[in-house]
Parts: sequence; C-alpha cells; structure tokens
Amino acid sequence: MEACAVAFADRRELPLGDWTPCLSVREQVEASTYRSPRRGRTITSRILTKYLVTDPDTSPFRRLGAGDIDAVKGVDWAACEVLSGTAKARHGATIVRFGQTCSGLSASSAHCGTYTASCIGRDRVGLDLERIDGRRPEFYAQTFSADEQAWVAAVVGRDDAAAAFTVLWTVKEAYLKASGRTDISIWAFPRWTVRFDETVDDVFHAARAEEFVRVSGGIHRPGFSQPLEIAAMRVDDMILTTVQYREAPDCDVLEAIKHD
Repeated sequence: MEACAVAFADRRELPLGDWTPCLSVREQVEASTYRSPRRGRTITSRILTKYLVTDPDTSPFRRLGAGDIDAVKGVDWAACEVLSGTAKARHGATIVRFGQTCSGLSASSAHCGTYTASCIGRDRVGLDLERIDGRRPEFYAQTFSADEQAWVAAVVGRDDAAAAFTVLWTVKEAYLKASGRTDISIWAFPRWTVRFDETVDDVFHAARAEEFVRVSGGIHRPGFSQPLEIAAMRVDDMILTTVQYREAPDCDVLEAIKHD
C-alpha cells in the first residue's frame, strides 16, 4: 500500500441500501444517528474505507463505481469496522479488524456535493475535498494570511486563483482532521499559513487531473510549525488533498493554538 491511498465515488451511482449488510452492527448504529443525506455520506465513507483496507491494489487513487466495489466486497467486510462515533459524539475514525484496533493505520473522509472520498494511511492522515469556486475578495482577505495571499498572487498569472486558494483551504482542513482535535475549528484558519517546500503548480494543470502532486510543506504561525507530507490533485472541478505528519505534533503547542 502507498503511504496514503484514496478511494473516490459518486454516491448517485452506488446502491447504498443493498450494501447495509456490509456494515457491522456498531457501524449501523452509528450511521442510524445521522439524518439523510449525511447518513448516506457516512455509509459511503465506511464502504470506501473497507474497500481500501481489504483490497491489495497499490494504486494511490481509485475512482470507484458500484461494479468495482461489488467485485471485491465479501462477507468479511462486516468484520472490518470504521468507527467514528454518533452524530452527537463524533471522534477521529478508528479502524477495527476482527475485533482488534489497527493502531498503525488511520482513516479520514470528505464529501463534496454528491461525491465522497475516503483515505487510509500509515500514522495520522487527514483528507479534504472541495469544489473550486470563486469567492468575493473579502473572503480571501479575511480567511488567508498575508503570506498565503502573496503566494496566490505569484501563481495567479499562470493559473486560477480560485484553485490556488482551494488548495490552501484543503491543506488546512485535512490538517485539522489529521490532528484529531475537535476543539479547534476553521476559525483558526486565518492565523495559519500553509507553506510548500516545492512547487505545486501541476495541481492546476488539467493534464495532471487525478494524479497526485506530492510535496513537503507544513502549517505555520508564530511560535508553531507542523511539518507535513502533502498530496494534492484536481478531480473534475474539485481539489482533493491529503496530509500526513512528518513529525509528531507537539501537544503543548497545539493547546497554545487553541487559545490563540
């Protein structure tokens, strides 16, 4: 398996009702606490994660249809659980196989419109999926740091500013998920600066669609820096990004961020 593998699907093409028996009793209980359409997103993310855990394919990105999933799903899927809590008590996803927690494997999921993406990876991983939409200038000025706005200005002559800002947003959102912190929200985003150690220009090129651009980078603010391994790609009119920690996070510094 790659350091991080992603499965992507359009929920409109999936017979989720037929796949409910693939969920364990605990997964079905968790899913039942969500209302539609979130219940469908919850079921889909679990199905995609089971696919990644049980399928030995090493492809880092897989766009799946119902036939792809039906070809590999089996009776043992109910023994592979993805547990992330109920609607009122959510927590980071935990993968359990045959009653044993997979401590060296983590999962994350994201949704955008009718699409769902799930990923698994070694250590701590976060995933985000966002549509490339232009916003008012005030949104960018209030949501992104001065350094981030300068970075976008440097690439906007060659590419789309909306896509560049979407890449920055997805890195922050994926990082928030990877951190496992439920007490830090997107309101902290304007104080965080995403920096890339290498160019990510290929993410903006249609010729590189559905192909990961992998770079080192991180999240920064005064007194804090979290190195990350970042993988981003364009999927249709969306940006999909995963992040993994290059170094273990400092809990004391994360606590300081919460109160910043």
